Amino acid sequence: MSDSPTVNFLRAQLNLAEGSLAGERSRRTTAEQRAARTRVLLYDLAVRLVPGDLDQLRKDKGEIENAASLSDEELAQWLRQRLDGYLFHYRQLLDQRDLKALKQLQTTLEFKQNQVVERDALIERVTRQWADARQEAADLKVRIASLSEEIQALIEARDEIAEDLKVSRMLVEQLQTQVVAPNAVAGSTSTSQPRFPTPNEQSPDWYADWWKKTQAEQRERQRAALEAVGGGTAFFRGEIVVALNQRDLLNEADPDRPLGPGQRLLTSLLSGGDGFIEEIDVNYGPTVPRPLQLTARGREALTLFTGEELAETPFQQLLKRHKTPEHTTLCLLARRVLMRFGHTVELFVEPIQLPSGRTAYPDLRSTSPDNEVMYWECETGKVQRSSDERDKKWAAHVELNRDQFYVFVPTVEAQKEIMSEIDLWLHEHRPQHVWISLSQYGKAMRTDGATLWAINSKYNVE
Repeated sequence: MSDSPTVNFLRAQLNLAEGSLAGERSRRTTAEQRAARTRVLLYDLAVRLVPGDLDQLRKDKGEIENAASLSDEELAQWLRQRLDGYLFHYRQLLDQRDLKALKQLQTTLEFKQNQVVERDALIERVTRQWADARQEAADLKVRIASLSEEIQALIEARDEIAEDLKVSRMLVEQLQTQVVAPNAVAGSTSTSQPRFPTPNEQSPDWYADWWKKTQAEQRERQRAALEAVGGGTAFFRGEIVVALNQRDLLNEADPDRPLGPGQRLLTSLLSGGDGFIEEIDVNYGPTVPRPLQLTARGREALTLFTGEELAETPFQQLLKRHKTPEHTTLCLLARRVLMRFGHTVELFVEPIQLPSGRTAYPDLRSTSPDNEVMYWECETGKVQRSSDERDKKWAAHVELNRDQFYVFVPTVEAQKEIMSEIDLWLHEHRPQHVWISLSQYGKAMRTDGATLWAINSKYNVE
């Protein structure tokens, strides 16, 4: 059935209305877009021309963005007012009154420049006087240094004479004792080993020459040094000096930097002298001392002086235990540091069976001045351990020390490496709490500000 004319008419009218509505919507959208662009342009002008005023407007209106409470017309009027104000001040700058002020400023500037010239001249004069005074001070400093060296040389000469006199007196007392002893023990058939036998045909090739050139007091010092190294009292140069200080054969204030007799003794013992002792290079760098070991001649000399054959030195025994010179030396460095801070140290510690079934193999054991027992691991930082090796080592160490790490390292680099390994173990096992106490040789042996602990802190699982 076809539509009636009325329906067709209405339909046509509806189509026209829809077209008009669509056009109106398009024009409205265009108008809104133009209004939005206008708003953006106004805001951009405000940001570029009056940013400070715009910030203040935001604070006054309490708006975060675009001063949104203002209409476009209000924002345009506000911007116009602000620009009018700035233009007014700009015009004022062009006014004659501002030019007068500018001239006044120029006059003031010239006055200040003159003052600067005068001050520069004064500074130049004072600088010359200061340079002259500095030169005089430098001359006096050189003179003082020269006098100080002369005084130090006199002091060293005096101390050397005093040391030699002390040793000579001791030797005289010993000789007197040896002379009196046969009379005191009548009928005795026993004979004692002379401290330094007279050279004969059975003496080693080097002995006669050594006997001839070495003074009595130096013989005593060398003998004591060989006994200290061979007996495990001294493993480093400084420890030799300490041992001889204790026996009143030396009197060095700083064992690590001996002067006079102490330095001459060390020089005579090493390869540049009589060659009784050798230093072992373990590649820890110049700041870490090298351990000492008796040479074949040194062992021969010690046997000749004491009459007893030396089997193995403590260093050789430790080397068998720790496998490498590096690790052996590190344990001896730890001993030196701990003794410096009042600990007693055991270098030979047997494996310890733990309640968990693990076995701990500590490198050494120390007892603090407060009677606290510590089992130590001495780490070079060069060992690469598997996950199982790492777990086995540190789990046993922490159990043995009751949730405490006691670790000794030679250098800062080794400290970084071993702390990375410990951190990895902690993150893998996440114990509730442990205490990490790490000692580093360089920090512990400083002349000033020495401290046993490079790290001493509690670790908590987050």
